[in-house]
This record gives sequence, structure tokens and C-alpha cells, in this order.
Amino acid sequence: MSAKYPYHPPFKKFIISTPYLSRNTTSAYQQTQCHILPRIPVPMRAKKQRQPLQRATVIKTAQVKPKDSLGSLDRGVLIKIQKCLSRARHKSTTESEAKAALFVAQKLMAPYNVSQADLVTNSDYGSKAQYGGVSKVEIINVKNRTRRVIKKAFVHKSAKAMCTFFDCQCFSTDYETSIAWSFFGIAENTVTAAIAFEMAHNKILDWACSYKGGSATFSYRVGVADGLVSMANCEKKIELEAARKKELDIIAAKERKAGMERERKLQRLHKGPSLALDIGESDGQSEDEMPGFLDIDSMSDESYGSPESIDNLNLNTRGALADFNENDENVVDLTRSVEVNVDKIIKRESRETHDFNSIPSLSVKQNPSDNDSSSVKSEDMSNSPWMSETQLVRFRATSVQVADEYLNIKLRMGKTRTVVTRNYSAYREGWKDSEKIDFRPRRLE
Repeated sequence: MSAKYPYHPPFKKFIISTPYLSRNTTSAYQQTQCHILPRIPVPMRAKKQRQPLQRATVIKTAQVKPKDSLGSLDRGVLIKIQKCLSRARHKSTTESEAKAALFVAQKLMAPYNVSQADLVTNSDYGSKAQYGGVSKVEIINVKNRTRRVIKKAFVHKSAKAMCTFFDCQCFSTDYETSIAWSFFGIAENTVTAAIAFEMAHNKILDWACSYKGGSATFSYRVGVADGLVSMANCEKKIELEAARKKELDIIAAKERKAGMERERKLQRLHKGPSLALDIGESDGQSEDEMPGFLDIDSMSDESYGSPESIDNLNLNTRGALADFNENDENVVDLTRSVEVNVDKIIKRESRETHDFNSIPSLSVKQNPSDNDSSSVKSEDMSNSPWMSETQLVRFRATSVQVADEYLNIKLRMGKTRTVVTRNYSAYREGWKDSEKIDFRPRRLE
């Protein structure tokens, strides 16, 4: 049979040959004529971006004891760090902002580590475990909570980077449907390390979704993690060098201050005998000399009226006066630095000097002490919060001791697995993403 339809120009007409199923007919095929409708164009759907299958979440934070806190700054520094890293965890956060969060958090922890180091070191308690704590991060499968979590190679590197950043230790525990990373050590440091690890883990997985293929994705993740490890090691070296420079600057400033004090004492001793000699000579005058009359024969042009005599007279009178009153509270401010107090004293002395406008201009040499004070003030001191290299080294050793005494378990290192990256370009891209941030910000002048 053939189905006939009225011909329509836009439609195409063709013949379809189909096998005839009846046994009574002699022809094997039957020709069928039909028309098809034109195809309606379907708009292309936007490709949905890949989402990571695993996600890290902080499930436990160490409890900070109130008695361990030294002040409002110590209590509030942890809140500032948490706000900084919570902003980095936001979906709209860029790569640069997320990586900058690690640097900012590490810098915020530096002043707290100074006070915490003094607190732990000067503690009267024998055990330092009371200052310790543990914070846990759980990695689960997002799509199916019952499936086993795959161990990623970059996760271990990222965890070690966080431990280096925030001076703590970590270990992992495998469960049936999750992997838990525990950060232990000083309580506040473990909380910051756990939050930073959660942010870094999730961000690395999100960034790697833009790469296609298992080799490129794997290489990129490892590249970012290796960049974080290198960043942490470099920051610790820079921190140690800054502490060493700060210690040398403090020693040099103290030596210059001591030299300035010695020079001032020598100047006062040098000026004192000349005044005593003048007083003795005035007392030893002849009694028969009438007051109000001068011996014109004994006078010379060099005695009076010359600039040298005026200069010596003023210097001698200044030598008998005290440099400053020790009972005056406005002279020294203990809340300020030594350089500020020295400059304040020098300015105070200059205001108390006599008016020399009526005296002819003289070529007065500048005191070397003034040059030293200006050099001390103009010299750039290191902005490290650590006062010495020994203090920083002691804190790092103390953080390890706190972690060991808190856990009280000897951990064993597992068998290390060699990580081989096959896509070198993706690896380099991941490494470069870790180097986008300038980790040595310029100081505001």
C-alpha cells in the first residue's frame, strides 16, 4: 500500500522500502511514500561546570581555655582569622584572594605566637599539655555519603603546608566513608590550621575542575600543593631572618644609645672645671679694688668683645645646668620607644636655650650625639614581632613539645609514595597559581 499526501513545496518527498510481511503476495518489498517535517533548531544548552566529588569540612575545633588568654588582643585574634578565612571560603572568592588568606592568617598569628611563647615558657606547671588541643577536618563524598573516599595525593602535601604555616602537627585516620585529618598542638594554632586546610582543600578541587583529563587535573592539584609547601618553607625562613635582623638592630641601637650617654657625660665633665676655675679666680680678686671700677691696664681686646669669649661664657653657664629634671614626668614617656624619648629631650633642651639673636653669627659644630640620634631614628628597624632569634626558635620547639605531650602517642610515619606528574604544563600552572601573591607586602611609609 502507498499513502498519498498532497504535495507541499517546503517538504521533501522520498520513498521508503520496507519488507512485506504477508506470505500471499509475490513481491518481497512494498514501496511507501511519505513526507517528513523540517527540523526545528534546538538551542544549545550551556555546559554545566564539573563539581568536585569530595569536600572537606571542619567538624571539631580545639577549646581555648580562658585562663590561657593574655588579653583582649589574644582573645580577638582568633576571631579575626576565622573571619578572614570564612571570606576566603566563599564561592565568589578568586584564587588570589583565597591564597592571600593563608598569608594574612599567618601574619595575624605571628603577634599571638609571641605572647603565647612567653606564656608557655614561663608557666609554673610541669606539663604543657594543658595548652594543647586538637581540631579535626572530615573529607566525605558529596554525591554519595556511603561510598568510600579516595585518598588524593595533594591532600597530604596541603596538610603539611598548613602545619608549617601555623606551627602544629597532623595525622590522618581512614574510616569506611570518610577520612579525618587531625591537627594537634597549641589550641589556637590548631583551629587556624584546620580552617585554612578546609579552605585550601576545597579551593584546589574547585580550580582543578576547569582542567580536562585525569592527568592534567592530577598534575594541577599536585602543583598547587607543592606551591603551598614551598610558600610555607620560604615564609619560615623569612621569619627567622627578620627575627635575627631585629635582634641585631636592637643591640646596635642600645650600643649607640650607650655611646651617646657616654659622650654627654664627658661633655659635662669637660665643661664643669672651666666654670669652677672662673669662680675661683673671681673670689681671689684683690680686696683693695673698688667695686664698679675696672683695671684698664689689665684689660685686653682678647678678653672681652670677641666671639670666642662670648661662646666660652655661654658654654660654661650651660655646663652648670642639668640637662633635664628627672622629676618632670613630661620628659620621658615609658610607653614610647627610646628614639622618641631621646628626640623629645633634645628638642626640650633646644627650647630652653637662650636667645642668641643679638650675638654675632658663629660657626658652631654639630654635636656627634645629635648625629647619632638622627641616625637611630632614621634607621629602618625590622618589623618582626619576635625580639630575637632565640625567642622564635624557643617557640617552635615549645609548639612541638606541647603537641607531643598533648597527644602522648608516638606516631609512626607510613610508607611514602612517590608522586609522579605526567602533565608538566598543568603542574607549572598550579605552581604559578600559588605564586601570584606577593608574600612580602610593602610597608606603608
